[in-house]
Amino acid sequence: MNAASAGGLPILSLRPGTWYRAVNPSFAHQLPTASRGITRFNAGPAVSSAFGLLYFASDPVTALFEVEALLGSVFSYSVANPARSAVVLSYQVPAYRVVDLGNAGDRRIVDTTLQEMTGEWRTYRHPDRHPAPTQALAQAIHAIVPRVDGFLAPSARNPDVRNLVLFYGRI
Repeated sequence: MNAASAGGLPILSLRPGTWYRAVNPSFAHQLPTASRGITRFNAGPAVSSAFGLLYFASDPVTALFEVEALLGSVFSYSVANPARSAVVLSYQVPAYRVVDLGNAGDRRIVDTTLQEMTGEWRTYRHPDRHPAPTQALAQAIHAIVPRVDGFLAPSARNPDVRNLVLFYGRI
């Protein structure tokens, strides 16, 4: 991956539309809050340039898979995960300026693959010194492309669809 090439990513205007989040039922009546911990696209508070992210899925089922509330495959049957209850909320998202990491041509600009975008990021044990490639890419987009509100990325649970990841402080 060449995160330093993030400045060459084309910016597009995301059409307003409906996006989904799966949350713990006790948080269902609260406004969405930024994820500030370690995630696939954020190395967490140990990194000096830490930023909050707000994750949305393009459909309700993917939202449930993203928070591991379902077992099985998004391509076949699925059953509820008894250890993880969640409720799916829909949000009307306005137009935002984003880059599209779900687009193969845009991934070539930063020299990454679908496998790298959706692969296991938790094996990177020291994100403050050695962030996962997806974390480094999000950091670069945040730092190098200041006029962008977030990015579209293939879902790690359903790579055929894109998730919307917004920089919380820019929306």
